[in-house]
Amino acid sequence: MDDPRADLPDPQLPNPQLPNPQRQPEQRQRPAPEPVAAHWAVLGKHAGRAMGYELLAASLDEDRARRYLWGAQTGTPEVRRPDATGGLPWHVFLSGVEGERTAACALIEQSWDGTSDGTGAPIITSRLLLVEWAQGAAHSVTWSALADASAAVRRPAPEEGPARPLRLDLSGLSVSATAAELAAVIDEVGFEWTACVAALLTDGHRITITADGRSLPTPGQRVRIVDAIAALLPYGCRHWLSGASWTGDSDHKVQLTFAESARTGRTAVR
Repeated sequence: MDDPRADLPDPQLPNPQLPNPQRQPEQRQRPAPEPVAAHWAVLGKHAGRAMGYELLAASLDEDRARRYLWGAQTGTPEVRRPDATGGLPWHVFLSGVEGERTAACALIEQSWDGTSDGTGAPIITSRLLLVEWAQGAAHSVTWSALADASAAVRRPAPEEGPARPLRLDLSGLSVSATAAELAAVIDEVGFEWTACVAALLTDGHRITITADGRSLPTPGQRVRIVDAIAALLPYGCRHWLSGASWTGDSDHKVQLTFAESARTGRTAVR
């Protein structure tokens, strides 16, 4: 019996494309990430006035801003000796504070611009920069990146009208963008030391890095060091982790920090 398919035309199959060993794979450029909204707030005083610290401006709910700003206070900095150990600026990185139900990527930077209040006391200004966790995690935003962004971004003055969220360009503020820099920090301080500190954090220790008679890195270098320790952990650990370039002598819950000495209940690492 004749095959009924004999009179059908042959299907036109495409010729297989064999790999060319000398042909380089096509490089597709990833689209630049869209800027994300970053909330900001300022806690401070007006120069020359006798007043307490208060919220001067905020682009987010004022109660939420206060929780983060006051939650980052760990002591009174020594502003008269800016080159001394523990001198400003201080950087505190928080994933949350008491009263918050959701995590965030938050930086509170404390600094002094030389101004004083009506009593002659120096005005230490605390500035909050906050990216919601979903956006920060999607771009793998690091603590170093937040510090760099905070230093570069311009916050509107109060007379410019209502405070609005900032737009941050995160194209250069991710783990991949800072990986080489953090790897160099790990090489410099030692992989074994960095890994041991990271392991202690996962075991529930609150770490205080002390000088032990040696000169400490600069405030900017300390930001890189605590960030490098965090970088050895899965990124999701930043959902609960907090760190600081320096903390004072008040009781606090920051899990990884530099300080003059370790308080009771904390693990000191030289």
